[in-house]
Parts: sequence; structure tokens; C-alpha cells
Amino acid sequence: MVDRRGKNQRGALNPGWKGGKSKNSKGYILIRAPEHPRASPNGYVFEHIVVLEKKIGRPLQPTECSHHINGVKTDNRPENLEVVMIGAHTTFHWSGRHHTETSKIKNSLAHKGLPVLKGEESPSSTLNEQQVKEIISLRGFITGRELARRFGISHQEISKIQLRQRWSS
Repeated sequence: MVDRRGKNQRGALNPGWKGGKSKNSKGYILIRAPEHPRASPNGYVFEHIVVLEKKIGRPLQPTECSHHINGVKTDNRPENLEVVMIGAHTTFHWSGRHHTETSKIKNSLAHKGLPVLKGEESPSSTLNEQQVKEIISLRGFITGRELARRFGISHQEISKIQLRQRWSS
């Protein structure tokens, strides 16, 4: 922001200053700490990381992350934060109620080292082999968005099928 003399007002001098705290689009609190190794280019870092690192007396390792015990993203009290391994954290949240039974099965199979079912064998498949062949053959003749509407899937999935990044028979 520029003051009436044409000089930039940064930090506490800026009338829009909110104490160096903000909330990101996913609901996590960010604090201004430009000296922190995990700070973004504009100098902000997740508050829960700073609080947890202070609690444990060291920086988080690359294989570790912070977990909110009560699930409230804005509750950054030290007693509500714990260090967890990234893989365990992912597994914990993948077993949550917001995932479909199909996605839980797929994640469970992959985690156990079992082959993930693909193509028509996959329980999440909405297409059959004939439809996939048709999608591939229509590349360049009909737009991905039109095919997506026709087959009831996203245009991104159409592109992945046509580029052979999805689906195996």
C-alpha cells in the first residue's frame, strides 16, 4: 500500500496489517516468519509447523508432518499437535469417512502390495472396454469436453485415456 507521500507502507505501518496472520484457502493459519526455512516466498509459514517445532525443540524432518489431534485446522495449541510420519498421516486420513468404499479398497490393496484392479475389473470403473476403445478412436474428431459429456466423466480423464495413461485391458 502506498501512503500519501508515495512511500510503501509495509508490515505494521500498512493500514491493512492484520498482525502477520492470515488463513489460506484450505483453512490453515499462516504466520509471517520470513526467516523460517519453510517460509513461502512472501515470508509466510503454517502456524502449526512453527508451534510444533517449538514444542519438540527441533525442525520437522522431511519424512515428518504435523497432525491436528482433534481435526480442527485452526487449533494450533501445542497439546493438539503431534509429529507423525507422512505415510502414516496419509493412511490415517485415507481411512476417513469422506472417502468412498471404492477408494478405501483401492488404497488398501496398494498399501498391502497387492495389484490394484484396472480397467473393467476396477470397482470404480464407469466405462467398459468398448467405450474406452471408442474414446481412443475419436481422438482428434470430437473434443475431450464433448466426449466427457457423452460418457459422463471428466475431460481430464478423457485425455488420460486417449494418451493411454489410464485404463488397461
